[in-house]
Amino acid sequence: MRAERGRALAWRVMCVVLGMHLFGCVTVQEHAVPVVPSLPDAGVGKNAAVRVQKGLQEADAGNWEPAMGYFSDALSYADLTGLERAVVLNNRGVMQQRLGWYEGAVADFSAAIKMRAGLSGVNLPGRALFNRGVAHYFLGEYAAAMNDLEQFSLQYPSERQTPYTVLWLYLARERSGSYGRYGLSSSCRSLWSQEACAHKSGEFAHLSWPGPLFALHLEQLSAEEMLARVPRGKTERQGKEYLCDAYFHLGEYYQLRGASSQAREWWQKAIETGMTHLSEYTGSQLGMQRGVALSLF
Repeated sequence: MRAERGRALAWRVMCVVLGMHLFGCVTVQEHAVPVVPSLPDAGVGKNAAVRVQKGLQEADAGNWEPAMGYFSDALSYADLTGLERAVVLNNRGVMQQRLGWYEGAVADFSAAIKMRAGLSGVNLPGRALFNRGVAHYFLGEYAAAMNDLEQFSLQYPSERQTPYTVLWLYLARERSGSYGRYGLSSSCRSLWSQEACAHKSGEFAHLSWPGPLFALHLEQLSAEEMLARVPRGKTERQGKEYLCDAYFHLGEYYQLRGASSQAREWWQKAIETGMTHLSEYTGSQLGMQRGVALSLF
């Protein structure tokens, strides 16, 4: 997913999904909370906010461990309301996921979901439910991933219209042995304009990105045809993000069809884009690591 940034409780909330580990061959490890330099007292009611802001700055710079440390530090203060605490738990979970500490990420996302559920006037679990679904996917827990992503889509109708949410749910369904194509083929009008879908008769090949990724998985485009439709992007970085998307999904496409060698070639290309903040980059790393693990047996 793209990194999504908004404003919540006077803080920027990072809603991103990433990490590094093995599918189906994960060793559970305990990880110590990173130690970060102490910050001076900011005054009554301000200490947690200062540490959250520092954590967000470190996250923006790609420094996952210091960011996690500052989020953990913020959680130690009583300055936070329940909803703010849930936001910080989600952010810390994102950092754990980027570090490949998936068990810890799932624990943080679960705590954020539970905390929101116990708050008066807050009746939805927040972005943490989606994040936990992707963390389960990275752990190879595909049924759990499918359940979280389905619940997220049902509880957040507007979020269900995010193409990348639909794509991750499709992959989780396919990996768990369920039929995922119907969700892709029936989603055109909820993701693109009715006029565009009617004009194209439900075909995804010529719709805006990531429509060609849907077309790939639905056998409407070949790999070469899909790659020809990858946007160049307004910047070099954005162009690499699009390529990372495309290469990751090509890896998943071939892996789901039993062509592991081809899958690894495309995952390697995704890794070479260097877009470490994307979940597609992480998924490609996991695919490569799984291939190495399997080759040892």
